[in-house]
Amino acid sequence: MRVALNIALVAALLSCAPLRAQDDIGGVAIYERVSPAVVQVFAYGHDLVQRGRASGVILRDKGWLITNYHATGKGTDISARRGDDNLNMLHVVRADSTLDIVVLAIDTINAPDWYSTVPLLPRARPNDVHEGGPVYAIGNPYGFTNTISRGIVSGLRQDSVYNFIQTDAAISPGNSGGALVNGRGELIGMPTWQYGSARAQNLNFAIPIAEVLEWPAENARKDFELVDPDDPLIAGGRALRNGNHRAAIDHFTRMGKKEVRDWHLGLYYTGVAYEFLHQPDSANACYLSAARLDPRFARAHWRSSLIFLDKGHWELAVEAQGKAYAIEPHLRSAHRKQY
Repeated sequence: MRVALNIALVAALLSCAPLRAQDDIGGVAIYERVSPAVVQVFAYGHDLVQRGRASGVILRDKGWLITNYHATGKGTDISARRGDDNLNMLHVVRADSTLDIVVLAIDTINAPDWYSTVPLLPRARPNDVHEGGPVYAIGNPYGFTNTISRGIVSGLRQDSVYNFIQTDAAISPGNSGGALVNGRGELIGMPTWQYGSARAQNLNFAIPIAEVLEWPAENARKDFELVDPDDPLIAGGRALRNGNHRAAIDHFTRMGKKEVRDWHLGLYYTGVAYEFLHQPDSANACYLSAARLDPRFARAHWRSSLIFLDKGHWELAVEAQGKAYAIEPHLRSAHRKQY
């Protein structure tokens, strides 16, 4: 009887005991809990050309997106994507090029439906991260969305400027800015870089989550800022990426009424929107006008040449292609979907 009571007591105590740092609920449970908060992040310049791509983590309790500076710092408009729907950013909360950290405020009012399903990710305390503990990295390496890999905390590194969590969990280009979680699914860090020697193996590093989220409020560095989302070119670009082609044309048309210096870009992207609407003649009229405004605008010449080709106007197509390739030779290998 005493033995049975002791066994029952031990079982009860174990059922009430908190999970230890080295406990692991398993990859399937981790993936289900964490991956909906991990997104692709795209940084665009003021010309709407993509300047960077990374992973990012949504902290829904704060209304923030966190990611890395090295992949997004050249952008003036940044959006996150899950599936085909984009989540836009309002402004920069923190952008520190030295620590490679970007924190962005999310436009939660105009967020797509999936945003409300993003889980609230718990964050581990710094003293709960230990060498040898299990970790999982979730991100978008080389564009393979929501990829999960498993490893351990290989070391905790510190110098006068940086603190890093070293891990052997597989991390590749595109993982930057994603999630590193412990075996309980708690966010512990943000994967940032790999040791690049060809002789090195599994030397990957993440910024501790405390480093990302804790800084003097009066001293938040902002090494770049986002463009006003009401700017007609930016608003048009967002509408275009979301597939709202008529709305995009309306935004771009507003530019022409202001005699702005970027009107050639407004004309060009109006042409792109018309192509999506299967109106090639209207599109080509916009491309030709953009090329007249800026004869060095290679992409306008190039897209015009594609429409001339479709219509069998070979001489005009060759002439436009020649102008495009002379200015930007890389367009020879460009794909039509690239705009």
